[in-house]
Amino acid sequence: MEKDFEKSLNSHLQKAIDDYVQGEKDNVSYLDCLWGEVYGSINSDLWNGCLTAEQADYLRKKYLYAEEQEPEMDMKL
Repeated sequence: MEKDFEKSLNSHLQKAIDDYVQGEKDNVSYLDCLWGEVYGSINSDLWNGCLTAEQADYLRKKYLYAEEQEPEMDMKL
């Protein structure tokens, strides 16, 4: 079912997601801007009726609010 939430996304939302994922891989300095594009695109499509609230929540959780890895601890004493 979760895979269905990513089928048939509007092209602008899909591009925003693809750009954000690539930005994470490339460790770009403007990742916050890409994050904002995804967030705004999800909200736009939600309010325009292109996404359900459940889809929007899924996409936000998957791409924007994924649990971050715990930082490595510096073991120097």
